[in-house]
Amino acid sequence: MITFKEFLQEDAVATKRRGVQHLQKMKPADFILLMREIKKQFPSGKLTNVAMNLKIDGMGFRFGRDSKGRPFFESSYSGPVYDAGQFVDYAKKQGDPGQIGRAEKTEEIFQKVMNGDVMKVVPKDRKVMCEILYNPLGEITSSGAIKFVHVAYDRAKLGQTMTIVPYNVVISSTGEVAPDADRIKQSLNEVSTPDIKVLGNRLQHDPIDISATVDAVKTLTPNALEVLRSRKKVDAEAKQVLTQTIQKMKERLADIILTHKGIRGKDVLGDQIEGLVLTFGDHEVKVTPPEIKQAVAASRAERGKRTAP
Repeated sequence: MITFKEFLQEDAVATKRRGVQHLQKMKPADFILLMREIKKQFPSGKLTNVAMNLKIDGMGFRFGRDSKGRPFFESSYSGPVYDAGQFVDYAKKQGDPGQIGRAEKTEEIFQKVMNGDVMKVVPKDRKVMCEILYNPLGEITSSGAIKFVHVAYDRAKLGQTMTIVPYNVVISSTGEVAPDADRIKQSLNEVSTPDIKVLGNRLQHDPIDISATVDAVKTLTPNALEVLRSRKKVDAEAKQVLTQTIQKMKERLADIILTHKGIRGKDVLGDQIEGLVLTFGDHEVKVTPPEIKQAVAASRAERGKRTAP
């Protein structure tokens, strides 16, 4: 089957996904190494001025201009799209009615972004990476909130039609982070309207004391990494005990971060959140609330039932 990227002619570089580690799912050995790195960065065990972003439970899109200044729009699977109708044309070739319906909504988003003020402020050879919450794709809950995937957002805090949350800006021709990313994001915020709202997802926080977890990792057996990486039968029992102990540490740490009272702005779209993404040097770590983890697991189980023979 031909892929959408093969279906299109591209001049801008398709965005490569950047891996984010999930704290609660992180491999035990990776967790130990992360705690050691955090100890070096924050000797007191208090996270101070850590880059923290609100994870948005929407659809991942990109938009911008190529090196020639031509505007384009990109979904998570498409690569750059320059012309209207491409999403629907591709969906029709696949012959799936459900896919055609989704493609039609994507075309609506395409039109609003390509012809809107947000595109006007993006300079040549720049691509905005964002999450989009498009109200017609949401489900109205019994409380009047709008649920797009797993999170129910406060309708009054969303744009009347669409909410765009930019989280990065890259150079279209290379994929590298743009040196003027912050300025472009500020320009996008300035063209926000009640209909198409643009929101930032960067959060501010007071120091978060995780010293108990950092110190607990230090008390693990000196050869913990060796045991965790071992495939020897003699290490199996110790490995299992270590894995269970570290999982409890990860869950406690997640709870400390998620319930910290000094995180400002995480309720920008309502009380429910999909998660928080923290950056430690080259490491991006996502912390997910238990109720979202449960919702994701239930959704996967339901999909599994539908696809089972």
